[in-house]
Amino acid sequence: MARRYVGKTADTKSGYLKKSLGLADDYQDADGKGVLSFADAQRAAHVAAAQATAPQPVASSVTVAEAVEDYIRFLRAERKTGDEAERRVRVFILPELGSLKVVDLPLAKLEVWRDRLAAALARLRTRTL
Repeated sequence: MARRYVGKTADTKSGYLKKSLGLADDYQDADGKGVLSFADAQRAAHVAAAQATAPQPVASSVTVAEAVEDYIRFLRAERKTGDEAERRVRVFILPELGSLKVVDLPLAKLEVWRDRLAAALARLRTRTL
């Protein structure tokens, strides 16, 4: 049975990403594509690692509301703080910024929003037991 070269890259979600790079040249001569020498496998591993860690482009049509929804989904899955974050987002972020596209969000608008939020009076919190 032919052995395979496998590339392994660190991933924050699952620990590692594994990718089969090709067959080892144990039983056949390396061709640089399907059957790899050790040097070929090293080059393929470097390319695969660079692709895995390259930043993914943000879709130009993503709104603040959609981005925040993804973030809350992440919090619920990984950190268990999604409910509190969702309450704050619903009250403070979505009414003013939710419909804006992330790529079109001007820094000046964010600063005005932040400053107005900071200057606002503290909200009354009630808790039911």
